Amino acid sequence: MKNIFGIDFNKLDLNDLWKNEKQHFRIWFILFIVFWSIITLLYLGLFVLDLVFKDEIIKSIDANIKNGPEQKNDSNPYYNTRLVIDILFFIGPAIILILFVISLVDSYKKKTFIGISSFSITLAKFIGIMTIINLILFSTSYIYANGETIYSKIYSSLSGIVILFNIIQLFFAANNISKIKKLFIQKELENQAKIFFDAMNKAQNNSPFGPDLNSFFNNAQTKQQSVNEEEATVVNDSTPKTESEKQMIIKKILELPNEQLHKIAEKLNIFGYEEMSKEQLAEIIYNHTKK
Repeated sequence: MKNIFGIDFNKLDLNDLWKNEKQHFRIWFILFIVFWSIITLLYLGLFVLDLVFKDEIIKSIDANIKNGPEQKNDSNPYYNTRLVIDILFFIGPAIILILFVISLVDSYKKKTFIGISSFSITLAKFIGIMTIINLILFSTSYIYANGETIYSKIYSSLSGIVILFNIIQLFFAANNISKIKKLFIQKELENQAKIFFDAMNKAQNNSPFGPDLNSFFNNAQTKQQSVNEEEATVVNDSTPKTESEKQMIIKKILELPNEQLHKIAEKLNIFGYEEMSKEQLAEIIYNHTKK
């Protein structure tokens, strides 16, 4: 991040990172909104242009049909398809703008850019790449087919501007905003990890699970001592000590209510615990006690 924004953010925590919003981050959000506002208007302009010059476009399509005059009516489906493509390319940028602005407003309220719409950034990159490819190929072929017509000049000019803004937003604005989002996610994970381990260190007897498990782990250890004394009198007992200890702890874990188990699972960052059976979750929690 240092090479992009001119400062080493690795030395900053989440709060200090937000203090750099005005100096290092804000410009990229402004540029992104400006670029996509212009791109949206340009796509709208291309759609209106195709409506205004409908007759000229159909004549051009007819001239390029090689199958004879009886196939002349085939130009209408081609034209309608062109309009549909224009509409889709207009809707895409509009969606990007709406989702991005909504997520940006929410991010400023929360003072973190973690919530910036990933969908809008991904869609911006996708449309940028596809637009560059599509407009270059389509505009070039159309210039050759139409020569120096008014439509071809206007369409080529608008297409060139769209391509230019797509290149800029793709390699600068969208790319840097994606990196800003990743940076805040990284700092948030570091912050949550610090909070988690601080809480664990303050837990009774330095238990890595906090007070929720202290009481029953201590009880399990007390009962385990008596179990071990009884087992010592059995000469032919082949059950390993570690296995009986595991069963004892898992049994105590299973005695906890689901709500408390889920709370422990959240602290341990166990994903998908809601879908697990109680036995599966108890097994995973036990495994964490041995780490």
